[in-house]
Amino acid sequence: MGHFPMGLGHLGETLRHFAETLGHFRETLGHFRETLGHFAKTLGHFRETLRHFRETLGHLGETLRNFEETLGHFSE
Repeated sequence: MGHFPMGLGHLGETLRHFAETLGHFRETLGHFRETLGHFAKTLGHFRETLRHFRETLGHLGETLRNFEETLGHFSE
């Protein structure tokens, strides 16, 4: 029975450490969630950039076709 209060002290210390660990875990999850948000935003920007690039390639193809047509008129 003499060890009982010391056991409670260890239990209390263990519970405090556990609560502290849960706090760190919750904070880490918050950072992870924030990071995922930034990643999703970055993917959105990348998608938009690819769309613009595809449009630009389409315009370039149209320009090259027009140029080829113009050269054809000179060679006639």
